[in-house]
Amino acid sequence: GEGPSNCIGQKFAMLELKTVYCGILRNFILEPVDTPNTLRLIPDLILRTENVSLEVKFRLRHPQ
Repeated sequence: GEGPSNCIGQKFAMLELKTVYCGILRNFILEPVDTPNTLRLIPDLILRTENVSLEVKFRLRHPQ
């Protein structure tokens, strides 16, 4: 939220994070390591996996 106690650099940090994500997605194709059969999805406020992390494999989008 907005307010006097909000972090002054929060919007800049979010912009930096989006820039990093765009750079990754421009250069790599992300593929899941787990198959859909091995994932256990938990419906909550957002759809999430049972495990804390979701492993992905990075494949170069434009191999040399």
